[in-house]
Amino acid sequence: MTRRPLQWIYRISLIINMVIFVILFTPITELLVQPLIIDEPVQPSPVAVIFASGWVAPDVMEYRSLIRLQKGLELYRLGLVKKIVCLGGTHMRNQTGNPRTVAQAMKSLMLLYGVQESDLFVHDKGSNTFEDIQSLLNAPQNRFDWNQAIYVTAEYHTFRVRKFLDYFNIRGRVVSAIPVETWPGIWSQRLDYFRETIREYLAILSITGSNAA
Repeated sequence: MTRRPLQWIYRISLIINMVIFVILFTPITELLVQPLIIDEPVQPSPVAVIFASGWVAPDVMEYRSLIRLQKGLELYRLGLVKKIVCLGGTHMRNQTGNPRTVAQAMKSLMLLYGVQESDLFVHDKGSNTFEDIQSLLNAPQNRFDWNQAIYVTAEYHTFRVRKFLDYFNIRGRVVSAIPVETWPGIWSQRLDYFRETIREYLAILSITGSNAA
């Protein structure tokens, strides 16, 4: 009677180890993420919209937000954009009890990198990608033609951003922050990146399902 439970434990353990092995030592995540990548040609634009991601500790942004910020900074320094909008309403915990949004934290870091404050804007009214875009387009004091904007996000996130922009009939260009990230070199990041890729597919499927309904 005791062998059967032990056999099940062994089989489950074997399956889990095989899945982890495939994620860590094969390019499965790279293959999965390729259909999600949209990286449209960049032309000079009045503004770049940078999608914020999450945070890992009080007042500390996670690397997905940082690589998007870096791409926006690159466009700004090359003179391809004149203004930057930091977009994202997720609140970060901090020690003072006055939490900032990730978009506000991105602006603060941009200032440290030498971006002029007059060239920076924060929009943090949404709590997910769809709400971020919708609230940005519906803001009462729109300063820009969003059809001319460059939208910067992580490569696995570009497909969904493009879909939402198309939904709102926005023709702005979507660019990938850092395509080389499709197969991170650090093991822990590979597992995390696989999880994010699967999460992105689930989000896209939910969009497709709601449209079909």
